[in-house]
Amino acid sequence: MKRIAGVFSVTAILMFSVLAGDAHATSIAIPSPGSDSFDIFWSKTVGSTQLTALGQFKVDVTDTYADFYVTLTNNTVASANEMVHSIGFNSDPNGTSIYMKDGGNYFTSLGLDQTFASYKKIDICTWTTNNCSGGAQGSNLPGGGAPVGTDTFSFRLNGDFSDGLVLNNFVIKFQGDLGSFEFGDSSPTIPTPEPSSLILLTSGGLAALIRKNKKR
Repeated sequence: MKRIAGVFSVTAILMFSVLAGDAHATSIAIPSPGSDSFDIFWSKTVGSTQLTALGQFKVDVTDTYADFYVTLTNNTVASANEMVHSIGFNSDPNGTSIYMKDGGNYFTSLGLDQTFASYKKIDICTWTTNNCSGGAQGSNLPGGGAPVGTDTFSFRLNGDFSDGLVLNNFVIKFQGDLGSFEFGDSSPTIPTPEPSSLILLTSGGLAALIRKNKKR
């Protein structure tokens, strides 16, 4: 009985950990040569409004440069009038130069070692107007989701990436009627399974252990 009770305790901990889906800052490691596609989620509750955006990235890494292809969608409800002004992230190793390959309808500028409000400095930042820290509100990416709240752009980061490239600390800046907000990504550590799948998993494991104990 003690063994079964212990399994129930472990199972309860596992269920809590999986269902909790603790959010954390994403870190992406890409070898050279290599390529990776990944999504970055940002979400912050301001009053009764959820500021939320999705960045879809494809990164191709070589020994001397990395090409970034980005589709950014502001999924915040349009009536909140909260727009995305800039996104940024850190790279290891740092790049030596950067340039826009194909600017978007909104995101047309970028730079290295930029001032990002609330985060002091960020290695790579791309923005709509003025600079990384802020600009004209009307030029920012509006909410409402796709297609009106979506922008696509690409850029190249030059540097010595012969040992690969690590990207982390993905941040975003919203500006609008509710104010100005800067925060990091909220991508989950692991996918959260459906409750029915979790129940089957845990009950199946318990049943197998009970059968095993009965045979002893």
